[in-house]
Amino acid sequence: MEVIPEEVGSKENSAQSPTMQASMQCVLDRLYAIFSESRKAGWDGYGARAASYESYLEAKRFIEALPASCPAPEIALDPDGEVSLEWYSLPGKIFSVSVGADGELTYAGKFGPIRKTHGTEPFSGEVPTVILANLRRVLG
Repeated sequence: MEVIPEEVGSKENSAQSPTMQASMQCVLDRLYAIFSESRKAGWDGYGARAASYESYLEAKRFIEALPASCPAPEIALDPDGEVSLEWYSLPGKIFSVSVGADGELTYAGKFGPIRKTHGTEPFSGEVPTVILANLRRVLG
């Protein structure tokens, strides 16, 4: 599904089509599967921390707060037990958000050979403006 960059950030989650609802459910199912597979320390074979249940819950809340027009992220688990969400586009653009157990969002993005960003924002139920702006950058 192609996204018009200006749409990322709209508050239209309540009017999701059945296709968007199914896509969101797939993302949440994937998040749960990754969490379930990683609940024991050393799940990666290299001594990674067990998946944090609190990080899982915060990541679920974050995903549910994303605008309806936002494409589904790739989901992974970081070795520190936090959930990582990533969006890619060509050529070589990437934006990543790591969701901490305390609701802290650590983000980093690469938008070209020298255009990069990173930072930390609190998550209080709404996706921070700076993260929405960076999603527009990677998807635009």
